[in-house]
Amino acid sequence: MTQATRLAQVRPELSKAYAVALGRWMGDRKLMLLGLPIITESYRSNAT
Repeated sequence: MTQATRLAQVRPELSKAYAVALGRWMGDRKLMLLGLPIITESYRSNAT
């Protein structure tokens, strides 16, 4: 599953939070050395 597919499946709040994290990552060379922030899961059960 691609990152764009995962982002399309999550709540808008998570998508916005990821955009903030990605912006911070792009502006900080030390963070860039640690690797790109990714969304690993997008499933949310009906129990939540």
